Amino acid sequence: MAPHLASSPSRGAALIDMLAALAILAVTAASAVPQVGQWRDELQAGHDARRVWQWMVAGQGDGSPRGRAIGLEWVERDGRVWGTVLEDGNGNGISQADIDAGIDRSVGADVPMFDLASGAGFRITERVRAIDDSGWLEAGGDPIRFGRADRVTFTPDGRATPGTVYVAGRGGAQYAVRVQGGTGRVQFLRYRRGYSDWVP
Repeated sequence: MAPHLASSPSRGAALIDMLAALAILAVTAASAVPQVGQWRDELQAGHDARRVWQWMVAGQGDGSPRGRAIGLEWVERDGRVWGTVLEDGNGNGISQADIDAGIDRSVGADVPMFDLASGAGFRITERVRAIDDSGWLEAGGDPIRFGRADRVTFTPDGRATPGTVYVAGRGGAQYAVRVQGGTGRVQFLRYRRGYSDWVP
């Protein structure tokens, strides 16, 4: 006959300890989920903003084979934003009148700026300090700031239209691509909410 095994109080205590540990683990995991989502959004938005920056740097660097100005323009089509490279056709710079007349023409294929699934886009999602220290930009404001046109022009002598495009992710991570007018330098920046500043 097999001996009778009585349950010991220590086994019950071990089970209670294990359940308590699992409950703590579940609470910790649940609180970490929003942080992981925010981190993922920031990573994706940063990736998409860098694609915009790379496209602008490449457009600036390629230049015109005829030594003319190159324009980079953003157009909305089919629910997406596309980047178009324009070449100055008559040597007087890129202008809307020359584009309409077919003088300043698109060269190469249009490039989609963002992955559809990423949720990133040209936008300002919260009140942020302007990069040029001109004050504050309000949420929902114009994210493409190159004067009246959604276009930046790079000239053969290395100058450019000064301005900034603002890119944000689905969760609000904010980035910017800044063009310096005198040098044509294209800079990638990230907004730090806690410090209200922009850093490379």
